[in-house]
Amino acid sequence: MKHAMPVSLMKLLAIPLGCQRTAAKWLVIIPTFPRLRGKGQTIRCASFTLTVLRRYFLVCCFAAIPAVAAAADDIVVIVNQKTAVNKMSRDEVINIFLGRNRQLSSGVTALPLDLPSTSPEREQFYSRLTGKSMSEINAYWARLIFSGRASPPSLVHSQEEAMQMVADNRSAMGYVARSKVASSVKIIFELHPE
Repeated sequence: MKHAMPVSLMKLLAIPLGCQRTAAKWLVIIPTFPRLRGKGQTIRCASFTLTVLRRYFLVCCFAAIPAVAAAADDIVVIVNQKTAVNKMSRDEVINIFLGRNRQLSSGVTALPLDLPSTSPEREQFYSRLTGKSMSEINAYWARLIFSGRASPPSLVHSQEEAMQMVADNRSAMGYVARSKVASSVKIIFELHPE
C-alpha cells in the first residue's frame, strides 16, 4: 500500500513536531475505511495525524496560559498621594471616565488618563467598569465629540507613563494593572476579574 495522503500534507502535519521520518513510517499502516455512499471514494486516515494535531493544539494552549494569567490581574483606579479623595464609587468613576462629571468629591477637577486602544488593560477596564465593549465605548465618544458636549480622557502611551503623570499631577486620575502600582500613587477603586 502506498502513502494514504499526499507527501506535502504529511510534511505540513509532521514538521511542527519534527517527526517527518516517523510520520513516513506510520503512513504505511494507515487503515482504509469503507466506501461512502457508493461513489467509489475511500477515506484514508492516519491515527498519527490526529495525534500530531492534538499535540500541536496542546502546545498552543499551554503557550497561551501566561497571556490568560496576565488578563486575570485586577485593574485599579489611581490618583496622586496628596489628593484628598481616598475612595470612589463605581458610578463616580464611570462619570469621570465617560465625561459626564469631572469633579472629584474634594472639588478638584479630575484629569482622567486613558491607555492606548491597543492596550488589553484599556479593554478590561471599560468592560469591567461599564459592561460595554470597546466598539461601544468608541461609538459613545464619537457621538459626544461630534456634538461638542465632552472630550475623552487624555491619552498616555503606557501604564508607566500614566503612573508618572498621576504622581506628578494632583488632578490626574488613571487606571493600571494592580501589579504595576507604585508607592507614588494611591488606589481609590478596584475592578476585579469576572
